[in-house]
Amino acid sequence: MARDNQRSKVYDWESKLPKKELSFEECKVLLTKACQYYGKPIPHLADGRGTRIAYGASYRVSLPKWARTNVVVLHEAAHSIHSKYREGDEASHGKEFMRILIDLLAHFKVQPRVELARSAKLAGLKIAPVAAARKRVSAKDHIREHANNLIARMSNSYGLSTTEVKAIFRNL
Repeated sequence: MARDNQRSKVYDWESKLPKKELSFEECKVLLTKACQYYGKPIPHLADGRGTRIAYGASYRVSLPKWARTNVVVLHEAAHSIHSKYREGDEASHGKEFMRILIDLLAHFKVQPRVELARSAKLAGLKIAPVAAARKRVSAKDHIREHANNLIARMSNSYGLSTTEVKAIFRNL
């Protein structure tokens, strides 16, 4: 994995954004909407009690009480979404992450996209071009991808061919 050179710059930049405090339930709703916007699975949301850091990963996001703001929830959602795309050499807070984060912040009306991009660049942050950003996938494509993964796992677990597993599903 690449060195995460932008991490502290991202945190500094985010600290200047307007924030809205959220309840745990509101955090869950925002996280769900952010992942649905990208057609990604909704990670489990942990309340973060007993921890001091917020984090977002493919299947889990943890939010201590201090982190329950729209900006932090979208930051952690961006990590969860980015982890689905990230290749081994991409930094956690790299330019691809920033493209997703700015997209989410703009979509959920934290600030207009142009202002977010301008302030991020002034803060010295690198942002992947829109054309380079991974496209959101439709819910249908997302379900198809997960169904194929499930079929492959079941095929391996039960020693059946994928055709046999598909036939079983069709007959349910």
